[in-house]
Amino acid sequence: MVTEQLLWKKPPPISLEGAFDIPRQGVYSVFVTGEIVSAAGFEYNHLFVQYFVHLPEGWSCEDSNKIYGVTQKCRFRRKTRVAHFSFPFEFKLSLNLACLEAEDSDTRGHPYTPQLLFEIGSLDSWGRYRNEGYAWAPLPRTPGRACLHLTSVRPGPRSPLDELCRAFIGSSLQISDLTYVGKPAGSVQNSTLSKYGFRTVPSGTLNVCLNIAHQSHVSKAPDKTRTASVYLLERLSANTLLNNINSVIEAFQRARQRMLLVRAPLMSAGEADG
Repeated sequence: MVTEQLLWKKPPPISLEGAFDIPRQGVYSVFVTGEIVSAAGFEYNHLFVQYFVHLPEGWSCEDSNKIYGVTQKCRFRRKTRVAHFSFPFEFKLSLNLACLEAEDSDTRGHPYTPQLLFEIGSLDSWGRYRNEGYAWAPLPRTPGRACLHLTSVRPGPRSPLDELCRAFIGSSLQISDLTYVGKPAGSVQNSTLSKYGFRTVPSGTLNVCLNIAHQSHVSKAPDKTRTASVYLLERLSANTLLNNINSVIEAFQRARQRMLLVRAPLMSAGEADG
């Protein structure tokens, strides 16, 4: 009888408790739930991945402990050489829209988009740690699902001794500043970044899946203004592209002026001879 009463008991209605979390005015929220899926093609076994989210100026995270972490150690089979992590992570980012209103926002070196930085390492049963590679990717600007297939590199050996140390005692060359893997902190957004002289060797690949949601206040302005706020992060990419085009046009005009200045004496001499 008690079992029948439990089976026929009407379930309570499902309701949301409390108000829906809405970002403040002037703040654009980005929710990211992701998964470090697998790694393949690396030299040594017993792999693990450390990740870090580099936030440029204007971005913030309420819980800073969620923008970095490390996976469990995973062993791959020798035939497939694929390590399956299936490691979940999530974080919430906030973008202060006030930084976009500055006229020189594109020339102050803002990379605009957060960067996902990964360091792959191995640790065997003898306690020998080896750096297996670095990988990075900018956070996608559009909401939805994104699957990233990242290739990784590691610092190249300076001499045969480095390779011997790596094989026998586990010593590895590492990068002191992880942001150097992608767009280094403090670099100018529209300038050409040269890493000439930094020797690297390819190592393996890393698969990461992301689910991204954007949230902001609904604008009550006309459709023209409202549609401009949709996929706001795409505007950042468009602004950068326009600035690059303007820089090319200005450089062309300067070169044309120099050419005219060089030709002016020659034209004057030709007219005098005539």
